[in-house]
Amino acid sequence: MILTYIVHALLAVSALFVLVASVRATSVLTAIRNARVSTRKKGTQGQPGDSSMRDSFSEAAQGSRKMARIRCNTVYPLVGTRFEIKGFNDCRSLNVFFKGNMRCVNGCLGLGTCAQVCHVDAIVIRNGMIGILDRCNGCGLCVQACPKSLIEIVPRTESGTYACAADKGAVNGEICPRADEGFWLNSSFLTESDFKRPGS
Repeated sequence: MILTYIVHALLAVSALFVLVASVRATSVLTAIRNARVSTRKKGTQGQPGDSSMRDSFSEAAQGSRKMARIRCNTVYPLVGTRFEIKGFNDCRSLNVFFKGNMRCVNGCLGLGTCAQVCHVDAIVIRNGMIGILDRCNGCGLCVQACPKSLIEIVPRTESGTYACAADKGAVNGEICPRADEGFWLNSSFLTESDFKRPGS
């Protein structure tokens, strides 16, 4: 009998604790909700309701976006070959044999393995030129596909010139026109020339 009273008393105390905790939790949630509403109405500087802060977050997100860049933009026929090949349609398999057949052994092999794995069709090879269009989302699949390690992921905002991958001691203007330009590449050729495919 006494044990029954003790059990009932403990249950009553437990129920009281649960009730108090529930009331406190409700009060805290109400206070947080009211604070959020008040902040939205005020739109004070640096608060979530402030449009300028939203803009700064948007700018930061844009600045953190990345895209791929190829450290070679010239392929066959603008770059000659050391020997003829037949039956190869993948850069990785071609690279196994003598590092490919291009006269510039460090340059792009031009078979488009990177373009084949690109989900957004951002890599274009045409008329002896290769480049990456603005639609690139920086996924990095092309980086893994290139056996020459020519592709790198860089901030989208990065522009200007960058060095090509050629061995400057072994490549001259007869092998690749980039040698006559100091082995420097410029990503702006994709937006300033007719290299982009129609509608890109």
